[in-house]
Amino acid sequence: MDEMAAGESMSGGIIEFRNVTKLYDKKPAVDEVSFDVAEGEFFSIVGPSGSGKSTTLMLLAGFVHPSSGDIKIGDKSVAQLPPQHRGLGMMFQSYAIFPHLTVFQNIAFPLQVRGMRTPDIRREVDRVLEVVRLQGFQTRSPGSLSGGQLQRVALARAIVFGPKVLLMDEPLSALDKELRSHMQLELKRIQQDLGITVIYVTHDQGEALSMSDRLAVMNHGRIMQLGVPRDLYERPANRFVAGFLGESNLVPGIVEEVSSNKTVVRTASGANLHGIAQARFDKGDGVVLAVRPEKLRLSDPNASANGETVGQIRLSSYGGEYVRYAVGVGDQELIVKVLNFGPETTYAPGQRVAVSWSSSDALIFPEGAV
Repeated sequence: MDEMAAGESMSGGIIEFRNVTKLYDKKPAVDEVSFDVAEGEFFSIVGPSGSGKSTTLMLLAGFVHPSSGDIKIGDKSVAQLPPQHRGLGMMFQSYAIFPHLTVFQNIAFPLQVRGMRTPDIRREVDRVLEVVRLQGFQTRSPGSLSGGQLQRVALARAIVFGPKVLLMDEPLSALDKELRSHMQLELKRIQQDLGITVIYVTHDQGEALSMSDRLAVMNHGRIMQLGVPRDLYERPANRFVAGFLGESNLVPGIVEEVSSNKTVVRTASGANLHGIAQARFDKGDGVVLAVRPEKLRLSDPNASANGETVGQIRLSSYGGEYVRYAVGVGDQELIVKVLNFGPETTYAPGQRVAVSWSSSDALIFPEGAV
């Protein structure tokens, strides 16, 4: 599915990809990719390993060149320009900090390469240290810094020369969970304060959902869907996006009934499940019903009149803010996340329960489609 079919496009952005393909041994790592990124936008690219997301970033950075198509920054084609002529800031996963230089010297390096005068270098380094909240760290060595501080030094070095676009390749993957969550907020704050355009590659779907203005989901070198995070999560365009972005129960079945407001799917165990068709179906068609675990509700099967189907609790897992249940329904297993309101809302393994949901929360895709 190409980008125009998969999600909204923004015409005339500061970054433009037009039908970009990159071949390795005649096989496409990036395949006819087109998208725009608006000035000041936080734009993320996510996808599984080998999906083409990092190659797309390297194409934009200039470390590899497209086999076909064009890349523009502003109104200038840069597809064949070397990295140093593109005016982009780049923050690597490894940070690439010079261990033998001080914090000041690391951040000053891009300005020295550009021939800036010493008084101006000092002023700009002090300015950006304030932005990343590392005032007073000028003389420290990288070996004396924490992971979060090193990450800030790398960020300061990437933005000190005032690039209009900042490229970030898995910049938080080396941090622990608590620090990563903190730095997500810090990166977003700095990006908004500076008004800089960010192209952000990550394997962490939650990170992309929480930080991005828009995001693209890639697979096999192509964009599967592009849009704002809420739209991609609540209304995935296809089975792949539903399964990759967040968590979904994917239940195979056969179309039993088609009406104007819902489609009924019969599973192999004989349960009738309803949802909203994402394509035109006829009775007997093979389909997959996708529904998020947090959209499901559990109740007493003897007291509930709205149970979609009846199953049995197989496993429960306490997650703090929610309890996660594996519910056996015939030969299927549904994962259900229930907010933790206390012991009165918990269920024990072996207990029979009714599982229900709103038709609008369950999407039905063609069998075997991506």
